[in-house]
Amino acid sequence: MFAVMDGSSVAMVRYRDVCSLFLFILSIYFACILIGGSSRLRPELVPDGESVCDQKAVKTCAEGILVLDDFNVKGTLEKDFNCTFMEHTQQSAELCIHRRSSSNASTRFVLIGDSRVRQLYGQIVLFFHPGHNVEVTAGKHEDLSFKHPSLNLTIKFHWVAYVDLHMSMVLQRELRSALNGSPADLIVLASGVWTLRYRKPSLLAFDEYQRNLTSLVPLLNFLGERSSVIWMPQDPVAELLLAERRRMITNEWIDMYNSAAEHILCHSNATNIQVWRSARILSTAFHNMVDSPDGLHASPHLVHAQVNVLLDHYCNLP
Repeated sequence: MFAVMDGSSVAMVRYRDVCSLFLFILSIYFACILIGGSSRLRPELVPDGESVCDQKAVKTCAEGILVLDDFNVKGTLEKDFNCTFMEHTQQSAELCIHRRSSSNASTRFVLIGDSRVRQLYGQIVLFFHPGHNVEVTAGKHEDLSFKHPSLNLTIKFHWVAYVDLHMSMVLQRELRSALNGSPADLIVLASGVWTLRYRKPSLLAFDEYQRNLTSLVPLLNFLGERSSVIWMPQDPVAELLLAERRRMITNEWIDMYNSAAEHILCHSNATNIQVWRSARILSTAFHNMVDSPDGLHASPHLVHAQVNVLLDHYCNLP
């Protein structure tokens, strides 16, 4: 027996069909340019791009941060940014969520990357729910999700080690959510050290990284029309503290990857993608190369400060 649909039901089915077809075509497009991109940028040709990247930098008071020896963070108000940097607490973070969301709207933070991005995820969760257990089993790479018990807030972490087809698929899912009326409020993504670790420091891997990131620019830019999209440069490593298996990850290569990412994101039509340049400033100011527990991951003080900047950015969005 077949159900009889009225006119509105038929229209709804047709609307879903059109959306599905659009997403299918879009996914094929991004997959093709991800596989077949050909743009290459040699390290000696990477321009500094100061003026362009300054315009696309995360517009918080982060650039005016003063970091003291006792790791207290005090903000200096810069008129151009028109915001107030503050040391957030659980209460201030919750007030920010309440202030920015309507009574029925949900808030979604999405973080995409490797274990260094996972550190940000864990600290953001602890900001809103200090008693939550965010311990991760060593070597277990998986997606994580936290939903606040009283706030209408969801924080998601997607394990994505490389700028590749997997990252594209995660971003396409976010695009699907946005087109269905549920865009993420904040998307933070980063990648680089896994390419150095497992694909070795080479111009071949470096070129592949650039091609893949370039191919993602249209998708990131489209997401940026509905969400705050932030690319986080790679923090430096403490080379002397790195385990033998990680010794191929050097700051020289990290700087090369960061320069390439800035060039791609700041010298393209990626008008809706922001480059979090002050993240690297914080890393240097907090002496992360000394306080890092293993030479690769950020010190707890640095992660705490970085999350403060992220929350400050979100709370000061127009």
